[in-house]
Amino acid sequence: MLRQETEKIEKQIQKIKHTLAHVYERVEKLPLSRYHRNKLIDNEFFRYKPNMNIKQIRPKRLETACVIVVLAMIVFVGWRVAHVIFFDDWWILMGGIYGLLVAYIIVQQFIVSYFIYRDPYAKAKKNPLVKIVKPKVSVVIATKNERFIIFDTVYSALNCSYKNLEVCIVNDGSDDNFTAYNIDELVKANPGRVRAKHLERNEGKRKAMRHGFYLAEGEIIVFLDSDTIVEYEAIEKLVACMVDDPHYGAIVGYCRALNADYNWLTRMQDGWYHSAFTVGKGMEHSLGTVSCCSGILSAYRREAIEPCIDRWAEDWFLGQEFWAGDDRQLTAYVCGGNKYTINKNLKQWRTGYCETALSISETPYKFKKFVMQQVRWMQSWTRVMCFTFPWWYKGRHPLVAIDYYLRMGLSYLAPIIAVNNLIIAPLTGHWDSTAIYLGGLTALSFLFAMDFKLYNPDTGYKWLYRVAFTFVSVSCLYFLLYYSLWTLRKNDWLTR
Repeated sequence: MLRQETEKIEKQIQKIKHTLAHVYERVEKLPLSRYHRNKLIDNEFFRYKPNMNIKQIRPKRLETACVIVVLAMIVFVGWRVAHVIFFDDWWILMGGIYGLLVAYIIVQQFIVSYFIYRDPYAKAKKNPLVKIVKPKVSVVIATKNERFIIFDTVYSALNCSYKNLEVCIVNDGSDDNFTAYNIDELVKANPGRVRAKHLERNEGKRKAMRHGFYLAEGEIIVFLDSDTIVEYEAIEKLVACMVDDPHYGAIVGYCRALNADYNWLTRMQDGWYHSAFTVGKGMEHSLGTVSCCSGILSAYRREAIEPCIDRWAEDWFLGQEFWAGDDRQLTAYVCGGNKYTINKNLKQWRTGYCETALSISETPYKFKKFVMQQVRWMQSWTRVMCFTFPWWYKGRHPLVAIDYYLRMGLSYLAPIIAVNNLIIAPLTGHWDSTAIYLGGLTALSFLFAMDFKLYNPDTGYKWLYRVAFTFVSVSCLYFLLYYSLWTLRKNDWLTR
């Protein structure tokens, strides 16, 4: 009987293609044991681990990719310069200048991340101090209505290679009648290693994280999203980097979509996540400042966030409390907000990115939820832009400051440029402007797709989803930025 049940479960596992994409949707129909879920989790990480040190070992295909990027950028920049010089029409001129600046940003990100970035763990593991100094780590998880995945999230932290560790869970007013019970079961099953606090009402993620901070005893606080699973060595690698370099106030790991194979939307997000980390954060780390240590998986020194934790948790903007963008603004305090907005005697910390500290996190698989997530992130972008604008250039590499300010300004111009090139230009007979705009988008999207294929050589044609994401951004996400500005004061659906 037991054997028949086991074979039945194995057949069901075959149907979900050996990935986690459908596990949490089907878990009520298919009560997989933790053993079987762990096998699926291990399979997910096995897909990514072989290529995560690619910039360190610099194989031939990375060198080829570097040459392609450099040549493509020379051609693209030359094209844009000629476009600016030889056209007198001011609409076309504006589009040419915009394209030139975008090309500069992409040039810098690819070249710096490919040629300069080195995983900080490669250096840290050679430091004898890392093997001796084992600071206490507190993994803080703020959760609401995460009935099933909370088990895998917590056990991925508890069973990781770093042992001087506790898990602090804050139940942010769950109303599903299961999450609170499951959290209590985790506490009972792991006495002394798991602690929990139940909030009577939903207070929002920032305040829940603050409760977790005060519940925690560790010198290093690892903030982990409640729908994120960490690889066995991920936390140890983040801690090793911080022990090796005392100037790190925070460091973020690499993340992919847990449910990448669920549908077309999750596949696109998976490709986008990849390039945001390998190219974007790789560049920022190389220049000394990662502007957003993602809430998915990031480690902070307690002393780096203790001065700001209350102000951050109760942030006010435009006359009311602001809830969005917890990770971006907390990083901003560490990067200089403490020093320039709280007390000039406080330290301005470095922030880093460890590419081999792996995690997988659930992404929205319905378009409505994806749009809501994007609006929250864009609201956060606006809020943090206003917060950091007066002082971001101080005490950091000029290239990372230029990149940051340019991205700020160009993000608000992007919808206007898109309308100009895709609607106004054709209506006024400037088809050449439309062709150049679409050609530039295609070229840049193929560069990001190439980066995805470089790290994921055995994924067939999935790189096409990264190309598709660029055009979804232009046709939809660009314009959500203006909607996010219109709804900046709207907090009602920004809860966990």
